[in-house]
Amino acid sequence: MAQHNTNLTNLWAAAVLEQLVQLGVEDICIAPGSRSAPLVIAAAKLSHFKTNKGEQGQLRLHTHLDERGLGFFALGLVKARSKPVIVITTSGTAVANLYPAVIEAFQTSQPLMVLSADRPEELLNCGANQAINQKGIFADNVVEFCQIDALDSEAEITENLSSIVRAYQKATTSGPVQINCAFREPLYPTSTEHLLDIEKYLQDVDHVRPSISSTFEAESIQPSGKTLLVAGDLTPSQAQYVMALAERFDTPVIADINSKLPKHRLVIQSAELILEAQPDLLAEYDSVIQLGGRLVGKRLLNWLSESHFENYILVSPQALALDPSKTATQICIDIDEYCQDAVIEKSDHAQLLEKSGQILEKARTFMRSLSFGELKAAQTLCDVLDSSVDLFVGNSLSIRLMDLQSNRNFPVFSNRGASGIDGLLATACGVQQGRERPIVVLLGDTSLLHDLNSLMIARRHSSDYPLILIVLNNDGGSIFNMLPAANLGDVQRDFFQLPHGLGFGNIAKSFDIPHHSPSTEAQFKQQLTDLLKQNGVAMIELQLPPTESSQQIKALYEFSRNHCAASDSTG
Repeated sequence: MAQHNTNLTNLWAAAVLEQLVQLGVEDICIAPGSRSAPLVIAAAKLSHFKTNKGEQGQLRLHTHLDERGLGFFALGLVKARSKPVIVITTSGTAVANLYPAVIEAFQTSQPLMVLSADRPEELLNCGANQAINQKGIFADNVVEFCQIDALDSEAEITENLSSIVRAYQKATTSGPVQINCAFREPLYPTSTEHLLDIEKYLQDVDHVRPSISSTFEAESIQPSGKTLLVAGDLTPSQAQYVMALAERFDTPVIADINSKLPKHRLVIQSAELILEAQPDLLAEYDSVIQLGGRLVGKRLLNWLSESHFENYILVSPQALALDPSKTATQICIDIDEYCQDAVIEKSDHAQLLEKSGQILEKARTFMRSLSFGELKAAQTLCDVLDSSVDLFVGNSLSIRLMDLQSNRNFPVFSNRGASGIDGLLATACGVQQGRERPIVVLLGDTSLLHDLNSLMIARRHSSDYPLILIVLNNDGGSIFNMLPAANLGDVQRDFFQLPHGLGFGNIAKSFDIPHHSPSTEAQFKQQLTDLLKQNGVAMIELQLPPTESSQQIKALYEFSRNHCAASDSTG
């Protein structure tokens, strides 16, 4: 147990951090600021103590100057480690800058813990500097808000630590929390104060190890008839249980791009192309078990909502509703537990597996015939990357390009809770820091412009593994070429696409990041292959016409429809 040179403020901050570490926190993300100094000093001392004393477990401290990027970096750590991560901020707008990351965490039930420092009550609503109303600032986008006013005596420590324990438990089971701690000055320890042992204040943590509770019994809700599995957004651990379930009953599984499922004879990727080519191919199924939520494919979502299944079961540990069609029976239970207990009637799936394989093989051949652009670049990623490399993919066009690839054999991560374009690079950096392996990040130009500060995180945290940032620079929001806005002419260009005319070479140079700009498929493939052999961050910028990707995607869907009709007409 560490000892702390403290006044009451520092003693209380040290107790908070020690309690959270005892509960299982291993990562703390810190933005600079003075009101949060007691928390930062306590975290630094605790990390130093654990390292020097060789205590079991780790306490890793991460820093960044921008709270918005820091929040998303912490979210990436949560995605990678499936454990609560703390973000410490000072008072004022620093807290508000975490809002986008908190929203994403809430939408995906991720245990992000905001530990915000605040002014004491007497400094609020009186014109004091850097004092805003932080109480409930995240409104309904956190599952727990805990307000802890400035302490007046040591006797209050134990009672308030009980609130910290409850907040941790709620985060672990349900999603993001905010603990708002008011601190009075002095905020920094003085040399005249004595060492105090804080162990006597800490709560027993043996009884607060949480688990998802459910009344589910294996026999209570089971599919009937011919059953198909659909895998949504899963952790790598959950994906293993889903794969084991599919193999146990020899049942195909439609894999969302975020499912983390490997290439396998039972795994069907790119359902969008199959449903576009032959929508009746899945009509023979009586029941669907969807494991995990947040499906990307619009056609897959429409098929699930428009089909009349005997059973449509959606399994997720999240308490949030995850079925836009409101037709599924949603079960709140750990996916591993469900997969171990579920029973599926064995059926003949040869037609689905054979015909879907034919459709996807012809689609891949068609894509190889295209000129080099975003769609071809996505296909090249599938040719080069393997299961030892993670891919983090941005929203809008990037994730749709990768969703059309049917030979992915690597884990894919993304932010699909609110599907925003902010904080994507920062999240990817957090994923890499947590998983400690190479990562490729595929982003659009507008997404990167939203998150330029996070190039600092990429440069600082990628020295041990390759981090390759691929920027699809099509001069603005080309996703709108796929939407009705494309028919608006100059209005579409000036108010939706927002062309910027920028390149990223000088931006990369200002962050001391190597920059590459290949113009052919061969150059891109070679540079990607070479960079995967080098540790550190590098940028590959693909400068492409604004309308090319949308034209090629539309051509791919048209080919899929025509190919299916020709196949059926010949028997």
